[in-house]
Amino acid sequence: NKKSMTLVTREKEVKVIPPLKPDLKLPWIQRQEELDSRKNYLPLDLLLAGILSLLGMWLVLTAQLELDLFKTILGLVLVLFLPGFSLVATIFTHKDQLASLERMALSVGLSIGITPLVALSLNYTPYGLNLDPLLLILSGQTLIFCLVAYQRRSSLHLYQRYTLLQRGKRSF
Repeated sequence: NKKSMTLVTREKEVKVIPPLKPDLKLPWIQRQEELDSRKNYLPLDLLLAGILSLLGMWLVLTAQLELDLFKTILGLVLVLFLPGFSLVATIFTHKDQLASLERMALSVGLSIGITPLVALSLNYTPYGLNLDPLLLILSGQTLIFCLVAYQRRSSLHLYQRYTLLQRGKRSF
C-alpha cells in the first residue's frame, strides 16, 4: 500500500519510505465540502416566522374561528414583531453582526416603523384602511423577507450563519 523507493548505494541496497503527509485537500474538493454543508440547512427562526405568518394569513382569510384571544395575540405578533424580524434577518445574515437582544429590539422598532407605512399606503387603495388587507400585506411581506433571508444565509458558510441558538456568545 505504501509506495517505497529503492536506493542503491555502493555497499548495499536501502529501502526508503517517504514520510506521510497530511491529506491535502484540493480547492475543488474543499468547495464541494462547503456546498455539502449548505444542503441540509434549516433555519428555525425563519421557519417559525414563516409558519406564524402563514397562520396569520389563514386566520384572516377564514375568519370563521371564534378564537379571539389567539387571534389577538397572533395579530400583535404579526404586526409588532414579524415584519421587522424578517427584515433584520434579511439585512444582518452573519452571526457576528448583531447580538440576539439587539436583533429583537431592532425587530420591534422596524415593525413599528413598517406597519404605519403599509397602513398609509393602504389608505390610498380601493381596499381602504382595514385590518384584513393590512394583515395580509404584512404576512406576505414577512414571507418574502424570510425567503430572501433564507437565500442569503444559505449562501454563507455554515460557521458564519446566524442561528437562533448560538453558543458561546451572550446576547446581553
